[in-house]
Parts: sequence; C-alpha cells; structure tokens
Amino acid sequence: MKNKYIGIEKYLKNKHNIFDVGTGPNGSHWWSEVGKDTLITGCDFYFFPNKIPNNVKIFKYDASNLHHLNYFSKIDTYHV
Repeated sequence: MKNKYIGIEKYLKNKHNIFDVGTGPNGSHWWSEVGKDTLITGCDFYFFPNKIPNNVKIFKYDASNLHHLNYFSKIDTYHV
C-alpha cells in the first residue's frame, strides 16, 4: 500500500523509537511502514484504535499539554 503521506517513508526507515502525536481512531496509516522491532509511543486524548499492534503503546493525553511533561509525570496508558 502506498503511503498517503508522500515522503514520510524516509523519516520512518530504520528508526527504533517513534513518538506519534494524535494516533486517531484507526491508528496512524504509517504504522505498517515500520518494522515490528520499532517501538511506537503515541498519545491521543479522544480517539483510540480498536486494534493496537504489539510494538505500539498509546497514552491518553492531550498533546497541547506535552510541554508540561517531565521525568516524574504520570499519565494513563490506553488498553484495549
């Protein structure tokens, strides 16, 4: 499947950790473009995919508040 985001593949290739802001109700389209050993950490406040791959961890968090996070912050993980 051709990625609808032209050129994003070059940023995803050979990455080991990716932070995905706004995963959405279907997950990000590019999840299938990365290897299974790539760890994806995502956040969304309203929408969560029904199926989350094993290499993806999603936090319920409002991305507009990311600047408030620090080492001691505690946020909820979304579980299916």
